[in-house]
Amino acid sequence: MIKQWFSKGLAVGILGAGSLVLSSNVMAGGFGAPAVCPAGNVVHYDKVVFRLRPWVANLCGGLPAGEQLDVNVLDSPSEIADLKGKVIGKLWELTPCDSTTLPDDSETRGAIKIIDVEYAIVCASGGIME
Repeated sequence: MIKQWFSKGLAVGILGAGSLVLSSNVMAGGFGAPAVCPAGNVVHYDKVVFRLRPWVANLCGGLPAGEQLDVNVLDSPSEIADLKGKVIGKLWELTPCDSTTLPDDSETRGAIKIIDVEYAIVCASGGIME
């Protein structure tokens, strides 16, 4: 779970394992000072907000159909993300669904509606979390 604090347009959150979430370019040296993070530690996460059709929700352990759900996924800002593919992958990882019961095909992709995508740039001092 991400804890977030908002102050004067600055959103900062603790993601865990010493990671810091920045959604502004101000941090560290005070308001208005640029954040500094070693290039090798900068990672990009997407929070994908979505809804599932009832048949997928039921298949995946009785998730709430039609309600907004979200998953956080590691992403590369230099590539176009396959958001529905990332949602399917997280469903395989976090629910009883797997690639046999919930194939990554056009029917499954059509049952997922992406509502919103939020992002965070993270300075992962403790290593990259997936």
